[in-house]
Parts: sequence; C-alpha cells; structure tokens
Amino acid sequence: MSTSFKATTPLSGIRELWQLVTAYVEPPHSPLWTQYFSNTAYKLGLYNVKFKIQSCQPLVKNIGKQADDPDFLAHTLAQELKEGDACMQLALQLQDVSKQMPIEDATVL
Repeated sequence: MSTSFKATTPLSGIRELWQLVTAYVEPPHSPLWTQYFSNTAYKLGLYNVKFKIQSCQPLVKNIGKQADDPDFLAHTLAQELKEGDACMQLALQLQDVSKQMPIEDATVL
C-alpha cells in the first residue's frame, strides 16, 4: 500500500514544507526566553482558541548553552530563577468564523 501526500491548495504545500523545515531549528538557550504555542485549537467555553505563551520581558541576556550537558535547559532555568522572578504572558487567538480558520487544519494560523 503506497501513501501519497496531496496538498489541497498550492499554498498549503508550501506552508507545510516551511513548518517541517522550521521544526528542525536549534533548541532554545533557555525555557524562559522561548515562545510556546498550540498547534491545534482547543475548546474554551463557546470559543475555539489557539494559545501562545511568551516572556513578559525582553531578553536581558543570552546564557550560553553547554553542548555537552544533556540537562542544560533545566540547569539554565534553575540559574535564571535563582537570579530573579520569571513572568510569562498568555495570548489567545479566537477562531474567526468570518474567515477560513478550520479547526482541523493545524497549519492555518
């Protein structure tokens, strides 16, 4: 049985290729200075939402990653929290029913 991928529109194929390429970027240097987001929508009461979480403050410093340390993210987080508090903000994107925002297609923002 062969499986083939067929894009529904020419742009959806490009969008999916871009998401595949960007999935293999270098890991963040700190858990506090990266953005977290949902790929799929969630039900929140009557609304369908996607979310993003990011730092409340601009990046103050960039702690170098130790390539030989498999737990560098945990160690960096512990070091940053010893130096002060962390603040994260939550942003919600509501599904706009007047636009094409299909909840089943995670590639549509």
